[in-house]
Amino acid sequence: MGLGDAPTYLHDEIATDRRNPTLNPHGLIYGSPEASSDNIPWLDPVDNKSGFFKTEWRDPKMPSTKTSPQFNESPYWGSEAIWDSHTEVHNPWMDQNGASG
Repeated sequence: MGLGDAPTYLHDEIATDRRNPTLNPHGLIYGSPEASSDNIPWLDPVDNKSGFFKTEWRDPKMPSTKTSPQFNESPYWGSEAIWDSHTEVHNPWMDQNGASG
């Protein structure tokens, strides 16, 4: 089981509060797909399960990253626009209560 799917990438992941690494033992691990997807991946290492939850955005006219300029071709996808995100989850954090944000 992994985090993400083929056209997305993970910029970072979080499993605990960085100030208290003993928080959330055996808990979920959350990924950040940055500009590649609106789906936040999660991984449950105890039960060997994974999934996604979709982010929300306020403005229904928010453009997708699919329309952003492409500066270089991908060695795998060429000039095809594969990223499709209206949000940008860059660096996830977890607070002292185990809530991620």
